[in-house]
Amino acid sequence: MRFPAFLILVFIAAQCAAVETEASAGVTITETAVIVLTGLTVVPSQVNQGATAEVSLSLENRGNLESKVQANVTILNAANATVGALVFDAFNMSPGEISTLSSSWSAGNLSLGEYKAQGLGIYDLTYTNAVTANFTIVSPFVPTPTPTSNPFVPGGGGTPQPSATSAPTPHPSVYPSPLPPSIVPQYGGVVDFTSKVVLKEMIAGTTDVETISLKNNGLSSQNVVVAFSGAPPGFISTDADALTLEAGKGGALTLAFSVPKDAPAGDYLVKVTASNEDTRTVDYIILRVKEVPAGYQNPVTSKTVYVDDNSGTTQVRLSVFNPSRKTVERIRIFDTVPSSIATDPSQITFSEKVGVVASPAPLELAWEFTQLQPNERVTVAYVINSMLTDYSSYATSSVQTATFNTEKARGLLQVQEFRIPVMQVGKTSQVTAVLFYGGMDSATVTASLELPISGFKVEPDSRQLFLVPRTTTRVTFDVTPLYGDVAGSNVMAFVITSEDLGLRQTSSFMVQSLLSFAGFDWPIYALAALVLLVAAVFIGRFVAHRRERKLEREFRDKTEEERDGYLKQVRDSVLGND
Repeated sequence: MRFPAFLILVFIAAQCAAVETEASAGVTITETAVIVLTGLTVVPSQVNQGATAEVSLSLENRGNLESKVQANVTILNAANATVGALVFDAFNMSPGEISTLSSSWSAGNLSLGEYKAQGLGIYDLTYTNAVTANFTIVSPFVPTPTPTSNPFVPGGGGTPQPSATSAPTPHPSVYPSPLPPSIVPQYGGVVDFTSKVVLKEMIAGTTDVETISLKNNGLSSQNVVVAFSGAPPGFISTDADALTLEAGKGGALTLAFSVPKDAPAGDYLVKVTASNEDTRTVDYIILRVKEVPAGYQNPVTSKTVYVDDNSGTTQVRLSVFNPSRKTVERIRIFDTVPSSIATDPSQITFSEKVGVVASPAPLELAWEFTQLQPNERVTVAYVINSMLTDYSSYATSSVQTATFNTEKARGLLQVQEFRIPVMQVGKTSQVTAVLFYGGMDSATVTASLELPISGFKVEPDSRQLFLVPRTTTRVTFDVTPLYGDVAGSNVMAFVITSEDLGLRQTSSFMVQSLLSFAGFDWPIYALAALVLLVAAVFIGRFVAHRRERKLEREFRDKTEEERDGYLKQVRDSVLGND
């Protein structure tokens, strides 16, 4: 009897464990990242041949788990052949985070026609959806020449008559064009440029001021004339067209840049000539005009590069402008240093705002800002301890930006777990929720449970939670079904409220009645059943033992009786024979 009882005990224990497991199972939110590309833009949609366009790729993490994403944009021609590509640095996206990756892209010498940009990303070995944007490479707009009026037609008594056949007079102008593969200054004159701006990126409709310096390397004073060509009239002006430099001395010129709002976007190679009586020196300024249409929402970068012969350095200044009406919560700026000028981080000195080396090969620098307000501009700069000799290397490099917004993004708060056990009427159960907060600043919120108006007791009524940025917080509530009327299926909501944040996660759950077999308190009843089983075994053994003793006693009494009768018969028989 002991071995069957042991098997029964093991079976009951296993059944109790299974029921306990089932009772503790609730609703668990699967933790996963879901990166979605939400848009791709190429601005302007009609890119002048040789001009630069702003390419922006938008992403959103609609999951509840942080993930590292790598994105790129491929440029395809009408024959679907790849003619260019932009590869963005990999970065981590938090749940609910919205990001926009932007980069300048030069059309270079690509032929006129229709093109397509295609964006794609990869995260956790999973590809995102693809997005596309169509654009066209066109020739810079050339105004139609206006015919000239001839006030007099030969003959006719001298009466002024408009001529119907007057020949048009073209309007001379300068338009952007692709840059040559190499841009190197031509020295050799007595006067040299010692401090100069070699790349100037500007948004159409803006103005700026720069300074260039010259030095007279001769033994006598020189009258120097400085001339500019390659830019439309009025784009660049100076405070003086000529200056006198004493022997071995230098001087400076102030340059005023003024780019009209309707200026054709693209690259203008401006030739700067410093001439004296016998010699001349030629240098260049790459003036890059960027078009930002009304309503454009993404930050726009502008780069200015200076070369200083006196210090033997190259200075780079990056400016980021927010043209939208929305605040950019967080923005990162990336700039790649051409390998022709620097390959070692020790060659870089940050100024104004200290950045970091994002990648040593190729050498890439990065900065981060928070809270870029509408129409606000921020600037960073760095110095390279070597001189740029070929300006085209910086002209072909592009600045990339990555903006991040979570403050108003869907998914700033994510429920990673909402566990509700199977409940029993009259018994208290614990409900657990795990909350992920993806904001940038700490926040205080109120957490509560919403249940049917009557029939449940919740303790506490609510909890105040202090949320640490980009971490999880666990919160528990004790819930007691009070009446048998609530037995069955019910709906519970986990609610987060604050002045700026809000969240509501609902789930169904079961309440079991004490009268139902499934609602038994299994550990207690299993123990009771075990006690009854053991008692039954002992009672059975006791009854069987008593019955055995009784039968044994009856058998012994009968045997003794029969034995006594037999002995009596034997004795009587012996006595009778005598």
